[in-house]
Amino acid sequence: MLINNIQSNIKLRSQYRNLRHKLWKKASNDEQELNKCNLIKNKILELESNNSRKFYRYKSFYDWDNERFLSEIDCLRNKKLTLISPSLFNDPYDCRFPIKLMSDTAKIMSSDPVWKFFREKETKKIFKESGFSNKDAKKKAKEFTELSLKKSRATYYCRNRVEEIRKKIPIVCFSTRPDDMYFWSHYGGNHRGFCIEYTFNEKLFNEYLHPVEYTESWPSDFDKNTKGANISIILVKSLDWLQELEWRMSFGYDGNNKEIMKMPYPEGLSVSAVYFGLDFHNSRNQKDRDSLIKSFDGVDQFNISLDNASYKLRSIKK
Repeated sequence: MLINNIQSNIKLRSQYRNLRHKLWKKASNDEQELNKCNLIKNKILELESNNSRKFYRYKSFYDWDNERFLSEIDCLRNKKLTLISPSLFNDPYDCRFPIKLMSDTAKIMSSDPVWKFFREKETKKIFKESGFSNKDAKKKAKEFTELSLKKSRATYYCRNRVEEIRKKIPIVCFSTRPDDMYFWSHYGGNHRGFCIEYTFNEKLFNEYLHPVEYTESWPSDFDKNTKGANISIILVKSLDWLQELEWRMSFGYDGNNKEIMKMPYPEGLSVSAVYFGLDFHNSRNQKDRDSLIKSFDGVDQFNISLDNASYKLRSIKK
């Protein structure tokens, strides 16, 4: 991608997240503002030469154990999508809130009688479930809550709570290219895996698929009082990851404790093609490769190959 396109892309991605954050902050479904969001997204797709709403997920395949292999085959054949918690991502900063924001929140909590009341009530319940009498549980809960009100304890509580929430925001990550050398090397099993092409209809694309912003530091609009708006934390990454130009789909906070979640394809999503890596033929065994290929019956299949005149990858239809 040309350098001026990269700069334009970065700017548009920042504009999109800022606007989305404001809408989430106001819990607004203002049609005019949402149309602005979608206009920005379509401009980004133009820069990335993707005008057909096709997005890609790279899979390693070669290093899966048998349980993972069977699970992935089941997902493909039964049209399920795998969503993953940010706690399993390879970026340690992914979906983490600024330390300062947690410290500021802790200060508020330390002086908030409502927080104290509910914290004490919650803690009392835990002590009772551990076998303490009602009287002893109440006493223990009060002692524990008083200790928690100290700034350091409150900050510690905030951090732990944020980590709990971070584990419960399932996300699916996409690229806009099936022939990206970087992605094949890092996520496609060093070219021994495969890449799935998903096609989004307009409604699903507009409502649930978002471009990630790349920046040097946390955006200044993160706020301890924005409630659900801070879900936009899933749309921010360090500039170090700019190479990925990632898109993400999430359906928001999920209360279960699973770091990996499988769900049926949402309405408007379909698998339209699959690309097999340059060294796919060297991956696992013939039986497993045949089983995987069979899972893509009915969709276009391509083999990735080297280009004879440039440092590019080509896709050849089988």
